[in-house]
Amino acid sequence: MQIRQLTISTHAEESFPDMMNPQFPYIPLYADLSAYVEGYIPWHWHKYIEMLYILEGSLKISVSGDNRIFLKEGDGCYIAPGTLHEMLPEPGKNCIFITQIFDQSLIAGKPYSIFEHKYVFPVLDCSLLKIAKFKQEPDGSSPITNMLKQTYLVSEKSEIGYEFSIRNILSDIWLQFYKDMSRTLKASYNTEGDLSEERIKKMLIYIEENYQDDIQIADIAQAGNVSSRECHRCFQANLGMTPFNYLINLRIRIAKKMLVSTNDTVTSISADTGFSSSSYFTRVFKNLTGMTPREFRKENSPHEEDET
Repeated sequence: MQIRQLTISTHAEESFPDMMNPQFPYIPLYADLSAYVEGYIPWHWHKYIEMLYILEGSLKISVSGDNRIFLKEGDGCYIAPGTLHEMLPEPGKNCIFITQIFDQSLIAGKPYSIFEHKYVFPVLDCSLLKIAKFKQEPDGSSPITNMLKQTYLVSEKSEIGYEFSIRNILSDIWLQFYKDMSRTLKASYNTEGDLSEERIKKMLIYIEENYQDDIQIADIAQAGNVSSRECHRCFQANLGMTPFNYLINLRIRIAKKMLVSTNDTVTSISADTGFSSSSYFTRVFKNLTGMTPREFRKENSPHEEDET
């Protein structure tokens, strides 16, 4: 089975359709954050279960609602489907991790089965389990992380019947996780928090689809069917930043990729990413990255500009 480097868009399930086989909905992915222009994985979500473990370095994973966990080498965690999250390494350092993404049907079986009703849905529906670090034994080991490593090795070898082995191990992982989280599962469902997250997702999709235009806060708020004031509150509560700051950061992330992967001029890139002028683009770029677009391109790419 082919192991791929993780690539992410804001609405991340757009990154997966070509890889996710509906007959066997499981993807093992390798993530070396030094390979990313940004050096981290920005806010995104997808409709699949995600379980990961750290191979090297450390990682901070933030989810909407000012919730976060910190993982070091050997640690692992679960991220629920649809959870808006961001992944950042320790400042100035790299992080490498393995993440395994799969559809709930792989362990739940057919709809309305006892596996789905008794063991899978209670976990997926628990508002306190948007993200959870795997429990460790007194010696620091984690049964779930060890099983995830085994699953990854099985997928690498891809021997006859490996799909059975992966499904069996993932089922064992899920049962262990269900037992570990039994107390948490008694918590009530948080519909207010879920409503806030659904609103922010709609607004993020709008920004990603329209970042090249002169969009205003009122436009973003309308996409979430909220007032401009509630739009500000929603962004601050879920992402810890204003809608405008998110828009500017997205434009700069896209500009970085264009500077590295194309020969387009700085003037052209500034226009294509929604900035009103190349001088404003350069000023914002330097404020956020510590260097001008040309300096960034020179340091990260062999591309040269033909014009300004």
